[in-house]
Amino acid sequence: MHDPDAYPRHRISSHVIADRCGVRIGLCLLYTQICFSLHAASRAFNGVYRVILKELGLTYPQYLVMLVLWEQGELPVKKLGEHLRLDSGTLSPLLKRLEAGGLVRRERSVRDERSVEVRLTEEGVALRERALQVPRRIVEVTGFDPDEIRDLRERLDQLTTTLKADRHVATAAHGVITLTPTGRHRLLDCRRETTRTTTGQLTRGRPHMTWLITGGAGYIGAHVVRAMTEAGERTVVYDDLSTGVAERLPEDVPLVVGSTLDGERLARTLADHEVTGVVHLAAKKQVGESVDLPLHYYRQNVEGLRVLLEAVTEAGVPSFVFSSSAAVYGMPDTALVGDLVTEQTPCAPMSPYGETKLAGEWLVRATGRATGLSTASLRYFNVAGAASPDLADAGVFNLIPMVFEKLTENAPPRIFGDDYPTPDGTCVRDYIHVVDLAEAHVAAARALQAAPGRDLTLNIGRGEGVSVREMIDGINALTGYDRPPTVTPRRPGDPARVVASADRAAAELGWKAKHDVQDMITSAWEGWIRLHPEAARG
Repeated sequence: MHDPDAYPRHRISSHVIADRCGVRIGLCLLYTQICFSLHAASRAFNGVYRVILKELGLTYPQYLVMLVLWEQGELPVKKLGEHLRLDSGTLSPLLKRLEAGGLVRRERSVRDERSVEVRLTEEGVALRERALQVPRRIVEVTGFDPDEIRDLRERLDQLTTTLKADRHVATAAHGVITLTPTGRHRLLDCRRETTRTTTGQLTRGRPHMTWLITGGAGYIGAHVVRAMTEAGERTVVYDDLSTGVAERLPEDVPLVVGSTLDGERLARTLADHEVTGVVHLAAKKQVGESVDLPLHYYRQNVEGLRVLLEAVTEAGVPSFVFSSSAAVYGMPDTALVGDLVTEQTPCAPMSPYGETKLAGEWLVRATGRATGLSTASLRYFNVAGAASPDLADAGVFNLIPMVFEKLTENAPPRIFGDDYPTPDGTCVRDYIHVVDLAEAHVAAARALQAAPGRDLTLNIGRGEGVSVREMIDGINALTGYDRPPTVTPRRPGDPARVVASADRAAAELGWKAKHDVQDMITSAWEGWIRLHPEAARG
């Protein structure tokens, strides 16, 4: 299944490398050798894992359950809870499925019925015996021992600790080894191109994953789909197409048309596509509309999320990325919180839309704590730009397209208030390029995959403020127009300044925005011209 000569093995003396190359470089080279070995093992495992499970008559959820059960044999749920952080109440869906399948039977309830002891049935014992054969078959087919791989990962952690102690940190983001603090030199590149086999698409050095992207045909969603696909992840899109456009999706990405309120369709989709992670973007998102239609927004954004989480937990999906919003902060008092909004800034949403996003975060976090679901809530700020003209935002709800629309009509753009306590009197906002936002979703998905059980809440922004007047001046300059804006009275509820602190995202995900405001305006304008050719000048 693999060519052992295609990758260097890890059994190389660090002393030999250190003598030849110097201690720091030697350690980084050894680090790289281990990455190569782990990559080769991952390729081998990915290629045969599902084949072996099918051969033994096991589904992946069954295998995961038995992976825990065989550690303890006939196991009380109280002990199982130490692994999965569950009690009898939150474990009841799993118990029902095990009982329905005839795999366990309940023996007795203990501790006021908060825990239940279970015993494997004959069928459960037989299933466990088949599961026990999986590691042996992996070794037979691939030549890699899972215990050896665990040892490799431990060695990798030890090397990282050593390098950090020396203040020269080696990182391996996306396979690229970088030595800091200089940070300017890529030392080595561990990446290898993946291949498509009869078992499906493989990811670079990572276990096989299929991500369901709800709202994946929308403006942001289509960028997330493209970013995850280009990163080697397999994706499936679930979208009701109320605002999404199917043509935005790559031809090889499946599209399921449905509502997040449809629990049965969600459950079928998760099962049919063997989904192992969800990125939830589907939501209604217009602040003004939410004020007029609060019940509609709560039904779509909160009840739809509840139905989705129920399907996700029933299916045993382990990872969930939630698309939140900076609208959860409302109008932060800069006198109290400073120039930057952090994740600890008090949340006080000022619209039903913001309320539904904050309630969504609560629901996601509570579900994670109760079921062991790994979760990340991404609070992103003002999104702009496009990866390509065909993926540009067709709506006119945000500042940049609103200015484009006025220029196209040969009318002056509007500024709502110029008497704010800011350098030029206009509101200051943090803008994030949609490509950077999409890559943040990829980084969050991989962070959950790499460390199960995480609970992340992160700002996704650039940490740089741009005023409304500065943005309009930049648009005029880049588009060839020269239409000075007109100033109108303030809009109720507009805060003077909302700029993100993105330090936590950098620390937790190794992610940082790369595109500037000029990139956002230029790419958004190219998309606007595609839809409105009459707006072009020259």
